[in-house]
Amino acid sequence: LQNAPVLTTAVKADLARNDKDADGYNGVLADQKVIQQANNTVGYNFSASVLEKYAACPFQFLGERIWTKQDYGDQGEEVAATSKGTLLHNTLAAFVKTYLQKKITQNDLGMLELRLNCIFEEECKKQVGNTIVDNELWHLEKQRIWQTLKRWLRFECAEQEAWQNYTPQAVEWDFGSVGLVLEKSKKVSLIGRIDRLDGDGEYIFITDYKQSTVPASNALDIGLDMQMPIYMLAVNQHFAGGKKIAGESYLDMKKFNHKPALVFVATGNEKLPAPKDLVWDQEKDKYEKIIKDYIEAIYAGKFMVAPKKCSKY
Repeated sequence: LQNAPVLTTAVKADLARNDKDADGYNGVLADQKVIQQANNTVGYNFSASVLEKYAACPFQFLGERIWTKQDYGDQGEEVAATSKGTLLHNTLAAFVKTYLQKKITQNDLGMLELRLNCIFEEECKKQVGNTIVDNELWHLEKQRIWQTLKRWLRFECAEQEAWQNYTPQAVEWDFGSVGLVLEKSKKVSLIGRIDRLDGDGEYIFITDYKQSTVPASNALDIGLDMQMPIYMLAVNQHFAGGKKIAGESYLDMKKFNHKPALVFVATGNEKLPAPKDLVWDQEKDKYEKIIKDYIEAIYAGKFMVAPKKCSKY
């Protein structure tokens, strides 16, 4: 009973935290000094992963990106997912670079596999002892990665046939930054790197390799997928007045299919969905608004407990 006032206060705070109205109990910062400190931590450059974290749950974003410093720890015995991802991405990038603006199907499959294996071995040498521990687990994982690469090569050959006039144009394309102007003329930049661009001289198609979780089919519509909107804005800005956007997709590196995909014009690839009745200029305005709204909310100190993807509190 002695603690009743404390319990009452705690219950009221908990009820306020779960109330729909945004206030200090629900992750909305009020102190301008605290907001400024948060803004300084966030900075002016925004990647897709940062905005997706905020979209998934603003309050979790506050805890993980602003209040907490990331601790990476020591290199473990197992092959980390990030190391595997880097190895796979680097191998694919180095291999595809050898036939930019060319059709891979003009070459013998055995020769292509030999070339891919040589590149893979070189990439392994770069990482073993650096980000990968050379042990039995690694040798088992190495074989699994190589099998994935061989499956990808066969998939790629079939894709090249289906793409008709499309050929690889760029890999690991670092687009620098995409400038956005917020309210009160505040300038920010969107940053990132695109795994692959294919084109036919008039249109560009964006592809991102995914080894683990592929975004849900509705992630783009509900504002959880920020990667493709940023990539499309980057391509649109870089090729302004020139090449147009044909579409985008994630390539599932386990099932080897495109999902989800947003296609604006027919590419000749029957493995892709039929073009949707969408106009890129209208979609561009929609994506820009979503991105700007997220960034404005971050700068305003709005970190509500409103999980779209993470666990509810």
